[in-house]
Amino acid sequence: MKILHLLRLGAFVAADKRLERKEIDLRKLEKEYEEEDDMELEDLDMWDERKPKQGMDTRKLDGRDHITTWSEAKKGQQLGMYVNTVPGLSEVELKNLFDLWQMNMINCCNFELTFLPLEEERMLVLLPDGKHLKDFGTMLRQDKNCLTFVVENTHMLCGGHPEWDPKRPGKNVEAMEKWDQYHKDKKIEDTKKKVEGWKESIPVEKKDEL
Repeated sequence: MKILHLLRLGAFVAADKRLERKEIDLRKLEKEYEEEDDMELEDLDMWDERKPKQGMDTRKLDGRDHITTWSEAKKGQQLGMYVNTVPGLSEVELKNLFDLWQMNMINCCNFELTFLPLEEERMLVLLPDGKHLKDFGTMLRQDKNCLTFVVENTHMLCGGHPEWDPKRPGKNVEAMEKWDQYHKDKKIEDTKKKVEGWKESIPVEKKDEL
């Protein structure tokens, strides 16, 4: 009987050692755990293949403001954007400014920003999800220390820009430049027409003298 007990004990120890040597697939275990835990799909990381794609909610779009479109189009994607501050801010002031923005976004929308200073008046800000662009952009527009923020190569105006108009939040540098160029070209064209009309009104003999 004692011999039988020793044989059983030896078999148990051998099996225990085999378990120790067995490699454990942590990813597989984590996936099984998540499935057993009935994890919400919305809570999955954005790079998880199981996370459903988010479509655009056209009810939230405003044709007068690009950030409403970008915010919907970039949902579920990390979004990088440049932010240009007003001139003259010190390194400490820039850090404090970003800390303020960070706190505002945590309080209002429960997400954190990633901040990377590039130049004296320029920084790169990463949003964990493009859907937060509208909230972040709205905050920047109210800040007098923000000059512009850049999305899709478009410089949107902030509260610190001299041309900022809260009644026209969709104003951007590129559109203003095109508008200014349009008026410049139109002025030149109108001047040419006036000169041509003035020449046509001059009598023939006067034209010969000219």
